[in-house]
Amino acid sequence: MLILPLPSRPDWRKPPVLTLLIMLVCTLVYLGQAGDEQRAAQALHYYMQSDLPAFELPAYRDYRAAQGKPVDEAQPAEYTVQAMQLDPDFLQALHAGKLIRAQQPGYADLWRQREQFERLWDKQITPRYALAPAHPRVLTLFSHMFLHGSWDHLLGNMAVFFLVGYTVELALGPLLFLGLFLLGGLGATVSDLVLAQYGLSLGASGAISAVMASYVVLFGWQRIRFFYALLFFFNTARWPALVILPVWLGNELFQYLTADADNQVNFLAHFGGFLAGALLTALYRWRRGGRSAASVEQARVDDAQATLRAQAERLLDAGQFERAAQHYARLLASCPAKADDLLAYFRCAKLAPAQLPAAIEQLVGRAARGEVLPGEVVAEALREAGRRKLPMPRLSANHWLAVARLCIDARQFDIAKQLVTRLARQPGPEIPSLLLRLSEALRRQGAAADATRFEAMLTSLHSESDEAHYLLRRRVS
Repeated sequence: MLILPLPSRPDWRKPPVLTLLIMLVCTLVYLGQAGDEQRAAQALHYYMQSDLPAFELPAYRDYRAAQGKPVDEAQPAEYTVQAMQLDPDFLQALHAGKLIRAQQPGYADLWRQREQFERLWDKQITPRYALAPAHPRVLTLFSHMFLHGSWDHLLGNMAVFFLVGYTVELALGPLLFLGLFLLGGLGATVSDLVLAQYGLSLGASGAISAVMASYVVLFGWQRIRFFYALLFFFNTARWPALVILPVWLGNELFQYLTADADNQVNFLAHFGGFLAGALLTALYRWRRGGRSAASVEQARVDDAQATLRAQAERLLDAGQFERAAQHYARLLASCPAKADDLLAYFRCAKLAPAQLPAAIEQLVGRAARGEVLPGEVVAEALREAGRRKLPMPRLSANHWLAVARLCIDARQFDIAKQLVTRLARQPGPEIPSLLLRLSEALRRQGAAADATRFEAMLTSLHSESDEAHYLLRRRVS
């Protein structure tokens, strides 16, 4: 079973630098790992051609038998050598001279061969930096997260990591995101350290599981889109984000309990990563009083907008204009408005008369307050109010001035003339410049008679306004 969240597209104005950097490091490290097979083959070839097998392999068999873990005699000698090299306790005893005595004939030559073999063996990246759970080192607790076992392993991990990483990085910021990745990956190693069931553990899967868990905890109970696949059936669905966390945890436990004995997928590391990421993100939200990151809250708003918008469009397609207009009204009331939503609301309300006064009020009012809306549509809304004898929107004089300027600039002169005429009945400091603006626009349009009429109105203000006097002088010059 596969369940993956499907976030929105990344905003490349704020690129996920750390996510991309981690992906780059993993890729470069794997390119270095790609030569390990050849390096191991060269080292093993040297070993089998040397005098070492005659002395060390019997010593290793006796050492394992003394521990109650006898070596499988049927396996090739090369496998035994690799197991020996992954057993630091044996190597420590060998280096201390406890297994092959220095007094043995040819010991010095034997030791030179061992040193040459180790130089060849240590050229490999994977054995040196992968986590050996039975003998962990501080370095390998972290370095193993950047190693991978195959191209398929790398590409699968990086695809999932990018899918959720850019959203979580944007939410937490680069430093907290790096902490989540490393601490989540460290949490994923707990089962390895306790059970020590693998000779080597490597891969970013545990850390990526932590990032996936962080994603769903950040979104909480918000319904988000997931892709899911079960056997040959796959689809997408919208579920509350947090509901998927126990599904992921249960799936990893089930896979672990039912996996074949030779299965090399570290399901418990995935389980530990999910648990660590969830706990770390729950702590982050607790420190913020239960709130999520600002970008996630914005995504929550965007998701609510998208849901209401989709519902309104479906109702509109079904011819349910009244209900569609109500959905648009809810959309505009609950979320920051977008110009397209305002326009859709107005055009829908024209087909649902009961909603039209509120739609005109919204459209004209928002244009008056400086929101970028087409002057043609604002003028159309005012014409519609006039035709249907609806009350005009309740706006202040300054807001009506802004609407008048918008209509003049959009060359909607029928509405502009009505507004300016009405505003000129109560002269204020802005009226002379508005009259001049309209008269000049009309003259450019070729409506000389109308232009002259508004210039006359400006002239009538000459004795009452220094501003009008100045504008008349500028007009004559």
